[in-house]
Amino acid sequence: MKNVFLDYLQYEGLYKKIQITEENIEQLIEFIGGECKISVYCPKCRAERVFSAESFRVHSDNGFNSGDFFVHHFQGRLERAQFAGENHSVKNAKGWRLKNWSELKFPITLMITLCCAMDSTHRLDYVIHAHENYLIKIGQYPSIATLSFSELDEYKHVMNDSVRKEFGTALGLFANGVGIGAYTYLRRIFETILLKASETAIDEGKIKKVVFNEARVTEKINMVKDELPETIVDNPVLYGIISKGIHELSEEECIEYFPVMKDSILLILNQWEKRDGDKEKT
Repeated sequence: MKNVFLDYLQYEGLYKKIQITEENIEQLIEFIGGECKISVYCPKCRAERVFSAESFRVHSDNGFNSGDFFVHHFQGRLERAQFAGENHSVKNAKGWRLKNWSELKFPITLMITLCCAMDSTHRLDYVIHAHENYLIKIGQYPSIATLSFSELDEYKHVMNDSVRKEFGTALGLFANGVGIGAYTYLRRIFETILLKASETAIDEGKIKKVVFNEARVTEKINMVKDELPETIVDNPVLYGIISKGIHELSEEECIEYFPVMKDSILLILNQWEKRDGDKEKT
């Protein structure tokens, strides 16, 4: 089941908030109870790996405590309905609910360490600020930019140094909450990829260079659809995002759309990398 807090941990940049609500309280309990598992690129393994929670520490006025402490005391508003089995631990708790909405007057700091399944010394460390009804990511190592930038090595055969540099800049801006700048770089990269895809279609006589250059980005996608994954060509969300001009988007919208654009680009590069690999084998 998708966990909004795990997604927040993995994809959001620093200082972005996520609100705790009655709808996601069960996911919060699962998140804090040591059920954290994410699939992410491991810079040291140089491959996609599963990372799981090795430790979860809480710092408050009472010193350091476990994740259980946070669950039992966070805003004084969590109430257990029942436990599953004999082990009365957080992960076995069932029917958690909010008993009140009193505010947490004194912030709590959560420190989370996730370890690689292949080597426990490969770690992802996060620091979360918990206050009132929100969690705010205030620290992460390695950064989103580092994790994603290392991943780009997989596509070095289909992505030149210039594009890779721009991609790295976009990731760095996003990691620091600069939405418009990050989105602008990704859109430039996306258009560069479409231009590269058009070269094959032009050589094969499927489209004319002048027509392609004068077309809108959404039209260009359809013109070079044979060079793109079907999920890109048939994705109405992507069309809606790229059809908007930079001047039409707010900082918040650019941050929201960034992961969609990033994943779309990586999906195209992944297809091209596999295609070129298959050609080398034949």
